[in-house]
Amino acid sequence: MFHTLLFIGFSLQDEHFGLQLKAVSEIYKGSNGPHYVLVRESQSDEIKRLNLLSLEVVTFEDFGVPQIELLGELAQYAKNSKTTPSTSKDEEKKKTVESEIKYDRKNRIVHIPFRQKGDQVIGRDTSLAKVRDQLTSGKPTAIGQTAIFQGLGGLGKTQLAVEYAHRFKDEYPNGVIWLNADQDIAAQLVGIAEEARWIAPLSEHKDKLSIAIHRLRSFSECLVVFDNLVELKDIEPYLPTTEANPHILVTGRNEQPGFISVPIDKLNPKDSYKLLTQEVGKEPISEEEKKAVDEIIEKLDGLPLALEIAGAFVRYRQLNWTEYAGLLETSLKIALPPQFLKGSFTKHDKDLYSTLKVSEKILEEEPKLAEILNLLTWSGSAPMGFPLMKDLIIHEDEAKLRNALSLGASLRLLQKHPDKESYAIHRLVQEVRREDLPLQKNKDWVNEVCKKSADWFQERREEYSELSNFEAEADHLRAWLDHSLELSLDHSCRLMWLQAYPPFHRGQYKDAMDWSKKAEEMYQANNMKDELIKAHLFNDMGVLKSELGDVRGSLEYKEQALRIRLNALGQNHADTAMALSNVGLTYGRLGDHKKELDFEAKALDIRRELLGEKHPDTATSLSNVGVTYGSLGDHKKALEFKEKALEIRRELFGEKHPDTAQSLSNVGSTYGELGDHKKALEYQEKALEIRRELLGEKHPDTATSLSNVGVTYGSLGDHKKALEYGEKALEIRRELFGEKHPDTTTSLSNVGSTYGELGDHKKALEYQEKALEITREALGEKHPRTATLLNNVGSTYGELGDHKKALEYQEKALEIAREVLGEKHPSTATSLNNVGWTYRALGDNKKALEYGEKALEIRREVLGEKHPDTIRSAILVASNLFTQNRGPMAVNLLDRFLKVVERDHPGYASLVEAREEIRSNTPGFRRTYGKSSQGSKKKRKE
Repeated sequence: MFHTLLFIGFSLQDEHFGLQLKAVSEIYKGSNGPHYVLVRESQSDEIKRLNLLSLEVVTFEDFGVPQIELLGELAQYAKNSKTTPSTSKDEEKKKTVESEIKYDRKNRIVHIPFRQKGDQVIGRDTSLAKVRDQLTSGKPTAIGQTAIFQGLGGLGKTQLAVEYAHRFKDEYPNGVIWLNADQDIAAQLVGIAEEARWIAPLSEHKDKLSIAIHRLRSFSECLVVFDNLVELKDIEPYLPTTEANPHILVTGRNEQPGFISVPIDKLNPKDSYKLLTQEVGKEPISEEEKKAVDEIIEKLDGLPLALEIAGAFVRYRQLNWTEYAGLLETSLKIALPPQFLKGSFTKHDKDLYSTLKVSEKILEEEPKLAEILNLLTWSGSAPMGFPLMKDLIIHEDEAKLRNALSLGASLRLLQKHPDKESYAIHRLVQEVRREDLPLQKNKDWVNEVCKKSADWFQERREEYSELSNFEAEADHLRAWLDHSLELSLDHSCRLMWLQAYPPFHRGQYKDAMDWSKKAEEMYQANNMKDELIKAHLFNDMGVLKSELGDVRGSLEYKEQALRIRLNALGQNHADTAMALSNVGLTYGRLGDHKKELDFEAKALDIRRELLGEKHPDTATSLSNVGVTYGSLGDHKKALEFKEKALEIRRELFGEKHPDTAQSLSNVGSTYGELGDHKKALEYQEKALEIRRELLGEKHPDTATSLSNVGVTYGSLGDHKKALEYGEKALEIRRELFGEKHPDTTTSLSNVGSTYGELGDHKKALEYQEKALEITREALGEKHPRTATLLNNVGSTYGELGDHKKALEYQEKALEIAREVLGEKHPSTATSLNNVGWTYRALGDNKKALEYGEKALEIRREVLGEKHPDTIRSAILVASNLFTQNRGPMAVNLLDRFLKVVERDHPGYASLVEAREEIRSNTPGFRRTYGKSSQGSKKKRKE
C-alpha cells in the first residue's frame, strides 16, 4: 500500500480561507483518508460550521513550537507508514494487464459527467422515488420505459437526474450512459466508446460512432439519460430498437411525446432553509438574522439554483444574513427585458436574475474571471477544455487563468467536469449574462475570437491524435460560426468549412458535404479572395464526392484544388503533395491506373524531398504507389514499394502498430496476387495477430484481417477454413455494426462465395441476396457496390443452372456500372465479361464473343496487357473464337499475349494451357505441349 504526504498551504489570515478549505474538501470527497487541516483554535468553530466531511480538523493555539510539533507528528506518520517499492515484477504485471485490455461493446460503463451530492440533496426524495417507480414498473410508451424530469429552469432537473443515476447505477447490469441532448451527441458517443473500451482508441472515428450507436440502441438493462432535451427529433436517431428495452430518463423544460412526465416542484420554505444554510455553512443566530433569511427564501421562491448561488455568494463575500438580504432587495430594481428567456421562468425571472446579477461584483476583484465568463457566455453549452480556453483568452500566465477558474467553480458560476480540465457556465447564468454583454457592441472582440477559434480547429482537423479534442470542442465551433454570420463574415467561411470534419471522420459523408457546400456558397457570395481556403474546400468536396460514389465529380474538384495549390504554394509543398495523391487515387478509382501512377509517383517524390524517406507520409505514398502497380498487374514492383513502406513503418512505429499491420496485410495481398498463397497467409496472419493484440478481437480492422485470412485459405483450396474465418469476421461485424452496414454486407457476400466454392450454391445464393438487399436499402440501386453484388447474385444463379436469371442480374449490374462509372472502367469490363460468359452458357456464342471482346478492349486500354484481368479476358475471347470454329484466330490472340507476358507472370501458365487446348482440338495445328484433351466446358468466373 502506498502513502503520500501532500501539503497544501495558504495563509490562515486569507479572507477566503473558508472558501479554500471548502474547495479542498470537495477534491478529497469520497477518497480514502486521513486528510487533515491544521487551523488555529480561534477559527475552529467557523471551520466546523463549513461541514468539511472529508477533512479532519487539527487545532493549535498559535504560531510557534506547538505548530511545529504537530507538523512533526504528521511527518512521523508518513515516515512510519509501510510502503512497497515498485519492482520489475510490478511493472511487468502492469504491462500484462494493459496488454489484456478487452475491447468489447458488452463492456459495462457508468458515464455520469457530474458528481453526486448525496446527502446534500434536499427535498427531492419523493421525486426520485416517483421516477424510479415509473422506470421499473410504470406504463411503457411506444419508445419504451421512459420518464422525464420536466419543469422550469433552476429547479435542479439535471441534479436530480445525476442523483438518480448515481443512486441506482448498480441496478443496471449494462451501465449508465449520460448524453447532453443540447450538444453534439455523436461526439459524446465517440468519447464514450473509447472510455468504455467498446473499441480501441486507435480506431477510426466512424467505426467508434457506428459501434457506439449500435450499442446504445440495442442493449437492455441499462440507463440512458438525455439531459436538457429541447426537441425529440434531436435524439430520435439514438432511441432504442424495438428489441431493446433500456430505461430512458430525460430532463427538459417542455413535454415530450413518448415520455412520462415526473414534475418537479419548488422547494418548500423548510427545505429552502436547509439548502441555503448548507451552502453558506452557517445558520442565523439572532432574530434579525432569522428574519433576513426568511426574506431571502421568500424572494428566491424555492428555486434550488438561486439558493445555491446566493449561498455561495454569502460564503465567499463573508456577508452576514442582513447584509445579503439588503443587497438582494437593491438588486430587484434591475429591470428584466421582456424578451428575456422568452417567458420560460414566468414570475421567477426577476428574482433569479437578481441573484445572478449580485455575483457580478466578484468580477471587480478577479478580472480574469470576467474574461472567462464572457467567453463561455457566448460559446456553446458544452464544457470548454483548458487548451482551447487559454488560446481564446488573452492571458499572461496559465496560473492566473486556473485561479480564476477555481474561483468561478467555487461560486457555482462554473461547473467543472469531474474527470477533465474543462468548464461550463451554468445555462441560466449564461442566459442572464447575455443580456449584459450584447455581441453587437463588441464586434472587435467577436472578430478576434472567431479568428482564434478557426485557427485552433484548423490545426487539429486532420491529425488523428487531436481528433478527440476537436470533437470535444465542436459545440463551441458551431456557436462562433453562428456569431460570425452576423458579425464576422471574414471568418465565417472557414468556420463553416471546419464544421464538416466531425461528420467526415464519423463516416457521415452526406452531412459533411452539406457543410462543405454551404461554405463554398458563402465563399462565392462574399467574394472572398483567400485562394488557400478555396483549395481546402475543393479538395475536401472532392474527397466527399468520391466517398459518396460520384468519382467523376470528385476528380473535377480535386483537380481544381491541385491547380490552386500549385499556383499558390508551388510544387514542393506538403499540401500540393496531398492534392497530387488525391487526384491519383481518383484516377485509380476511375480505372486509369497509368495516370494514377503518374500522380502518386510525383507525390512520393515531393514527400521524399520535403520530409525524407523515413516519414509516415512518405510511407503512405510508397504504399499508394505499390497498390497502383498492383492494379496495373505489376505485382513484383507492387511488392517492392509495399515492402519499403512496411520497412519504414516498422522502424518508425515498431511491429505492434496499426499502420504496420496495414502494411503487413498489403504485402500479404501482393504475395497472393503473385500466387504465393503460403507467404500471403504468413503476412495476413501476422497482421491479424497484431490487430488482435492492439485492437482486440471485436474490432473492424481485426474483422478485416480475419476476412483476408479466410480469402487466402480459400485460394489455398482450404474452403472449410476459409468459411471458418469468413463467418468469424461476419459475426464480429454483425455485433459491432448490426446487419445493415457495408462491412457486414461484404462479409455476407464473402461467406456466400465460400459456400459456392464448397458446392452449396443454394446457401451461397441466400447470403448473396441478403447482402444485395441490405446494400440496395443503404446505398440505393445506382451504386458501384450494388452493381458488384448484382454480379455475384447473377453468377450464383448461373451455378444453379438458371442462366436466364443470371443474365437478368448481370445485365442490370452492367447498366449501373456504365451509368455510374463510365464505359472505360475495370468494373464495367468485369460486368461485360460476366454477361459474355452467361451468353455462352445460353448457347449464344456470337453475343458471348461480342461482350468478351468489348471487355478485353477496355482492359487492354485501362489496365494494360499484363494485368491478370486482361489475360482472363483474352482467354475468354479465345475460347469463344474456338467455339465458332475460328481456332487459328484464337491461337494468334493468345500468342500475342505470350510475347509480352514474362514466363514468371502468374497468368503465363494459363495462357499456355488455353493455347495448347485450342491447338490440340483445332484441325491443322500440330500439338506441341502435353496430351490431347477435349474442349473445356468449365465456366471461368470472376
